[in-house]
Amino acid sequence: MKMSDYKLGLNKNFISNILFLALSFLLVVILFTGCISMGMTQLRSEETATSAPKPAYEIKLNASGEITDVSLVSALIDVLNNDAMIPEVYSAIPADQRPELSLNDFYLFIEALKHPTAKEIQEFKRVSSDKNKQLSIDITTNLPNLAIEAENSEYYEIIYTESDQNIENNSTIIGIQHDSEGRAYLSGDWIKEINQIYEFSRLYFKAVANRDNEMLAWLLQQGYQRSVDDQVIAVEEKKAQLLIEYYRISIATEPEESVVHLLLPNIIEYTQELEIAPLNQSKIRTCSFRQSNNLMTVSDPYPERIKNQHLNLYYKDEVLFSWSSNGVRQTYYSQLFNNLLGKPKIEKVEMIDPLEEGVDFWRITYKQITFIIRGEADPEKELWTGKVEQLELSEQSTDLSLGNVKGEPDSLYYNMPLKNFYENYPFSPEANFVILGNQQGQRMELTAQVNQDTVSRLIIRAIYE
Repeated sequence: MKMSDYKLGLNKNFISNILFLALSFLLVVILFTGCISMGMTQLRSEETATSAPKPAYEIKLNASGEITDVSLVSALIDVLNNDAMIPEVYSAIPADQRPELSLNDFYLFIEALKHPTAKEIQEFKRVSSDKNKQLSIDITTNLPNLAIEAENSEYYEIIYTESDQNIENNSTIIGIQHDSEGRAYLSGDWIKEINQIYEFSRLYFKAVANRDNEMLAWLLQQGYQRSVDDQVIAVEEKKAQLLIEYYRISIATEPEESVVHLLLPNIIEYTQELEIAPLNQSKIRTCSFRQSNNLMTVSDPYPERIKNQHLNLYYKDEVLFSWSSNGVRQTYYSQLFNNLLGKPKIEKVEMIDPLEEGVDFWRITYKQITFIIRGEADPEKELWTGKVEQLELSEQSTDLSLGNVKGEPDSLYYNMPLKNFYENYPFSPEANFVILGNQQGQRMELTAQVNQDTVSRLIIRAIYE
């Protein structure tokens, strides 16, 4: 035998032995692992068999064994604080105490009720009897189909844990209904109406967040009873554009993180934090969505200011009066006004200027306009001189207008179409038709009184507080 053949034989035997040992070791490992796995499975089986099943969720009962409105609010809080699941709370409410309320609608209602930053609820309380009554009246007025439920509802304020910030922004008001026997229940019809407004508000805030001017303008148009004309569309498009920019610059709260303060079938009111609080005002603003007569309206206030041009008073086609010239208040004399408007009635007015003592105020009444001036007057001689502190246009103001010649673009006048007023001040409804202004540190306001589709009175006045 050759030496190379001998070495080859040794190598083969060596390799065979190594493979045999490796396979034997692998078999031992597999058997050992299998035993451990069987043992763990047995332990888990024994553990499962011995652990008690989770008890079904139960709603707390009163001393008489009944579910009360307090019980239902407490159950909602359990869900909101993640102490219970939505389906188990829904199932725990007897069917006759959630009539016509589907699980899907209950889910959406809880979603609307949740705090966007997942704050926990620390307490809840009944609202005052006066507020309770007012909320019921508002719902009955807007949604007559829910009049019975509204009349027999109790309203509760759910209060979230306070933090160093937004302490004004930490509660939500909801309603619990009662049947003719006084038993508490959650009305399916009530919650469906809430969900309808909630879904609309989500679309609105999403449009703001996405800076979708077209969608936002379309949503704002849903508050009109009839098909809207081009003039209204233009106004709502302008509002949408202004709101998107306002949210971007001035509102600290992200649109979709607005906090629900009122969650009712006729209105959902959200609170938001401003980047900077206006002078002597709260840093918290409100935005609300209301439904009435199958219409969905939005009240999202915007800080409009009086346009400088509207501080000019026109008599026919000429400027008769300017509130100020380059910010400086002007002194006027009666001669010009008497020649154009006739003789006035003059009465002293009891007003106080907190910044200056011994100042006299007078009401000067012409047929077409009424002034209040600060200065001097002689009622017998029908003469006066001073600075105009207030002017008022009414049904007699046939030759007068503000801002421009009567009927021209940007003019304001008695009996003007409300749509024309909106072109100048699109957010006036949200401000109750009070537009603020400031001249050299002097606060002032423009107020419009409206009658259906027209303006019935215009007042500009300085504010003394």
